[in-house]
Amino acid sequence: MDAKLWPTILVAALAAPVVIEVAGYFWHRFVEHRGAFGPVFIYRHWQHHEVEYPIDQLRSPHYRDANSWTWYVLLSGIFGAQFVLLPWPHAMAMSLGGFLYGWCVIGVVHSAFHVDGHWLNRFGWFRRLVRLHDIHHWSPANYGILFFGMDRLFGTLREDFPAAKESIFPLARR
Repeated sequence: MDAKLWPTILVAALAAPVVIEVAGYFWHRFVEHRGAFGPVFIYRHWQHHEVEYPIDQLRSPHYRDANSWTWYVLLSGIFGAQFVLLPWPHAMAMSLGGFLYGWCVIGVVHSAFHVDGHWLNRFGWFRRLVRLHDIHHWSPANYGILFFGMDRLFGTLREDFPAAKESIFPLARR
C-alpha cells in the first residue's frame, strides 16, 4: 500500500466516531423515538425504556442485553455507504474505526449506565453521562449516547430531571 495513503486512512478511522455520533443522534431521535421508519423501530426501543429499564429500575446488578438490533440497521447503512462513496482502504479504516467505537466504546459505556455500582462510577465524567442518560429515560431529550453536542446544537439537551415522567414516544399507543 502506498505510504501516502496512511494519513488519510488514519483520518478516516478517526472520523468514524464523529459519523457514528451524528448519525446516531438522528437515528435515536427520529427513528427510535418518533418512528421515521415505522413502528417496529419504536417498539424495540420502547422495550428498552419501558420493559428492560423502566424509570424505577434504571439499574440492575448486571446489564441485561438491550437487544437493540435497530442499531445494526443504521450501522449497515453507514458501512454500505462508505464502501460506495470512499476508496476501499478508507472505507475499511472507517468501518474498523466505527466498529471499534460503536462496539467497544458506546456498547460498553451504555451498558455500564444500567449497572448498579459499576466501577466507572468513580469518575465524575461518567456520573454526568449517567445523569444525562437517565434524564433521557424521563423526557424527550439527551439523544446522544456519549457526547451530547448534537443535543446542544438542536436544543434537545436537558440537564435537569422533569417533575414527572414525560411522553418520550409520541406515536406509541398507550
